[in-house]
Amino acid sequence: MPGTRESSRTGRRGLGWGFQEWGNPCVFLVFRLAAVFLALVVLLPATGCVRIPRERLEIRRYSLDAPTIPEPPDTEYPGAAARASVLPVRVLLSPFTADARQRGERMLFRAEENRLEYYYYHRWIASPERMIEDILDTEIAEWGICGNGLHRAEAGLIPTHEVLGRLTALYADNRKNAYAAVLEVALTVMRVDPLTMEKTIVFQKTYTVTEPRKNNRVDSFVQSANRAVERWLIEVRPDLDGVLRGNTGR
Repeated sequence: MPGTRESSRTGRRGLGWGFQEWGNPCVFLVFRLAAVFLALVVLLPATGCVRIPRERLEIRRYSLDAPTIPEPPDTEYPGAAARASVLPVRVLLSPFTADARQRGERMLFRAEENRLEYYYYHRWIASPERMIEDILDTEIAEWGICGNGLHRAEAGLIPTHEVLGRLTALYADNRKNAYAAVLEVALTVMRVDPLTMEKTIVFQKTYTVTEPRKNNRVDSFVQSANRAVERWLIEVRPDLDGVLRGNTGR
């Protein structure tokens, strides 16, 4: 039948048109670009080019502050005379060092007897051994005993004494019923021969201070740590006074 033959021929011609269009360069390019676009949509998140919103982590920082140390009782040089009693010494305060676990700005806490850990969201504003060194520098300067000066760097000057410190422990004790701030500092004083520059150790002592605190909160630890530093300074001052006076004959 003519109608049937024509219809069949038309169908073959329509089907043949579709296959021929795939061979058309323009159509092939369109499909190729579409495939590339889909691939980019899939790969971009994996390569980090697409920014995924994240929660911002806030790190809180804390400092050790120089306390105000009251004038110690002094029967030999009472009152203002004690402050006027300067010594012919030039003291070099060398940079404090720290044990490996204490280095840097991370804050330590003890959760168990034999385990120390670091807080993640809480840090010191600077390395604690440097802050303690600064506090001691302030205390000695206000003490006013170094008649020939207190120095933090050699700067071509020959000191009569050199003071070195090492922070061996500063951590929060978070064990139940043992809440405290623990501070341990080793102090060394050396006498320097002005002619030979030979150094002789004249004083060594390790100070350990445990300051109780109310709870296991970080702000409670910082407050107790500052009180521990104050107690340490109260112990250090008469020790240094005795060493420097003993080595100058006064």
